[in-house]
Amino acid sequence: MEGDDAIAFAVHMRQGKPSVVLSGDEDLWALTRYPNCRVFSPNLKRYVEPTDIYNEYHLKNLPGRIYLAKSLFGDSSDNIKGVERLIKKQVEPFLNQGGVETPEQFYNALGSNKPEFITDKTWAKLLCHKNDVYRNFEVIQPRIDFQKDSISKVNLDIENIRQALAEYECFSLLSQLYVLTLCSS
Repeated sequence: MEGDDAIAFAVHMRQGKPSVVLSGDEDLWALTRYPNCRVFSPNLKRYVEPTDIYNEYHLKNLPGRIYLAKSLFGDSSDNIKGVERLIKKQVEPFLNQGGVETPEQFYNALGSNKPEFITDKTWAKLLCHKNDVYRNFEVIQPRIDFQKDSISKVNLDIENIRQALAEYECFSLLSQLYVLTLCSS
């Protein structure tokens, strides 16, 4: 399990209670699909908005599909190779189609006949890398099947969080903590 998995599990476990995730990891933008969760990005120096998700993945207010988009386009930070030189605009209609959240649903929506607006080269790449897209999705998708009794809840105030960040040498996050407290109030 990775930190992403634990964070996704924690947001899921809170069952609708307000949650703020502080991370520069774009995988976690998918957590904004939960109405109780906001993601503050130190890279953006603000909360992630639907326009950020559209600009990066061409997803129209569908943050839960980020894992599918990354399976197709790749993610260098997670060492995931997507379909090489895939043009986002060409697959955007299928990524935003109702009921498309997994590679299987994406390829079903794509159909067996090449759509006119997709080039022959892109069509061939999509078909050639189908198994890779499925495998990527399994790697990227967070696992939230932790046992509840393996998690202990810790209540920290801002000063204790500041101390913990300093202890773990997360100095870039320390500077963002002040901005986060201003944005949440």
